[in-house]
Amino acid sequence: MSDALMEGFYNRLVSNDGGTPPDYNDLYDAVGGRIFAFEAEPSETLPLIVYTMNDPVTERYFGGKVRSRAVFTVTVFGKAQSGLQAVTDISEKAYAHLNGQAVTVSAHDRGVLRGLTRGGPAVEGEYVRSDSTFEMVATTS
Repeated sequence: MSDALMEGFYNRLVSNDGGTPPDYNDLYDAVGGRIFAFEAEPSETLPLIVYTMNDPVTERYFGGKVRSRAVFTVTVFGKAQSGLQAVTDISEKAYAHLNGQAVTVSAHDRGVLRGLTRGGPAVEGEYVRSDSTFEMVATTS
């Protein structure tokens, strides 16, 4: 089930909001499509997004119903020389693109994302990062 949650989350990150590819959505465009699960290649250009899944839980109920839940952390990385606002702007795009949105999760009838935290930028040497967390809940009827 956790693979289905990861796939559903990634598909929402890169979902097309009506533009013509490669114009997928504002978030995708802001990072030039550099969206990675768990870790990015060391040589990747900034800014970029790395997302991770924490604590996936699947509950099974009578009648075959399933409820899956996971918390995702979305980290935006940028260069400190670009300024804190550049990373903050991308984090805001991430929150707007993910919070309250429906997601398609295989083997589930419906799914939804909810923003839990919106992180502020933090400077780490020559880099700036901002972490936000989202909860995904997917269910079957």
